[in-house]
Amino acid sequence: MWLQASWRCVVRLRAGALLWRVSRRAPGGRLSRWAAAAGRALAWRGSGLAVVTAVSGVLVVTGGVVTAASEQERLPDVLARADQLYKENKMPEALSYLRQFDTQEEAELLWRLARLCYKVGKYHSASYGEAEQLGEAGLRYAERAVAAEGDNFACHKWMGIVMSWASDFQGYKKKIERSFDIRDHFLKAIELNPTDATCRHILGQWCYSVASVPWYMKQAAKIIFATPPNSSYEEALSHFEAAEKVDPGFYCPNWLYLGKCYLQLGHREEARQWLGRIAGHHSELAEDREAVEEAKTLLKQLG
Repeated sequence: MWLQASWRCVVRLRAGALLWRVSRRAPGGRLSRWAAAAGRALAWRGSGLAVVTAVSGVLVVTGGVVTAASEQERLPDVLARADQLYKENKMPEALSYLRQFDTQEEAELLWRLARLCYKVGKYHSASYGEAEQLGEAGLRYAERAVAAEGDNFACHKWMGIVMSWASDFQGYKKKIERSFDIRDHFLKAIELNPTDATCRHILGQWCYSVASVPWYMKQAAKIIFATPPNSSYEEALSHFEAAEKVDPGFYCPNWLYLGKCYLQLGHREEARQWLGRIAGHHSELAEDREAVEEAKTLLKQLG
């Protein structure tokens, strides 16, 4: 439960001596255990104050000031701050902030954590190992989100996205094993929110990736699995077109995949139109920049 009560304490450590100055105490006169932990953890440096914030059972250090604050901040305030960092494209900062609260079984919190693990792992990670760890963490967050609120479309949406991405680190067999679960989460997300263009787009990506599997791998999959996943570029195209109809121009990579589908289907002029539209697009988002570069490469191949 997200508690409203809060209290503060300022901890000053000087010359090896620990002095407590408490501005507010918990009910019954008991000092917050998180404030006590802050005092034990901090060492005095220089001649100033260090303030630590204790939120949701986690010590939060901000600047050079230490504040022992509420046991738990209000959930809407936490989400609002995380969403602002996300909008500012500060993905690692947003993930670091939200992870302070990841013991809470709150669906709105957990699917955001899954999303951030995906964004940071795929576009901001320094190594393959770091990305793989974030994939595993993101999948755990997504599973908890679905368990916490099974009728929340965003939980299923990010479960599908993160499951698909995390399985990339586990080999082709695992990818196939999870493929139907991935698709079903996307379908459930669309069922719960038919107006979300991104859900339509990611289902189109699923269809495109399945359609792109080489023939020999499909034959191998039939040996291992009785009914391996199946789709076509036509089906993928229908989802990308549906996404564009719901929210025109909502997502740069949707234009890319429209162009790629038309290219696979032999409609070169339609492909050129969509790829040309994205090639001149400017964005600060890493995924948009990747899409732009791929579109430029495809346009060169088209001549």
